Amino acid sequence: MPGAPGPGASRYSAAATILLRLQRGRRRQVAPAHGSDCVMPDILQDFLIKSDIGRVFDAVSTPVGLNRWWTETCSGEAKAGAAYDLGFGPGYQWRAEVTKYSTRAAFELTFTRADADWTGTRVGLELSPTAGGSQVRFYHRGWPVENDHYRVSCHCWALYLRLLRRYLEHGETVPYVARLDA
Repeated sequence: MPGAPGPGASRYSAAATILLRLQRGRRRQVAPAHGSDCVMPDILQDFLIKSDIGRVFDAVSTPVGLNRWWTETCSGEAKAGAAYDLGFGPGYQWRAEVTKYSTRAAFELTFTRADADWTGTRVGLELSPTAGGSQVRFYHRGWPVENDHYRVSCHCWALYLRLLRRYLEHGETVPYVARLDA
């Protein structure tokens, strides 16, 4: 049948084509675990927070703000080129560099010391004001392979970003050790 995949064709071919178009030419290859070449996806979340954009920016770009919803401990200075030390419990003392900083608009960290899967990846948020608060466009880009750590991180980011929203909209904070169960 014309156009039908040949022997050994991957079931991911159509999805890879769509992702390739969506990512505007950015090409990352998944490790050959799938048996084919396909685009490595990023973790992306878009959502509204009913809070002033300045409060949202502080919560995602300052050590105090990050400790309210993501990190157990954090230190660093909110400015481009600064280093952040990010603590996630024993054995998880990571470091990142601020690679994008635009007040009330964008913040990005590039991991320089972390688990192998996270080293070199970029976590960031782009913010825009809306009538009801702030639009958040979250991303975690640069994953080297689709593996268990990637899959768990997809789930965990949804949980953490919910905590960010609950913190800003309702003043809720959850102790670090209970955050993934909240």
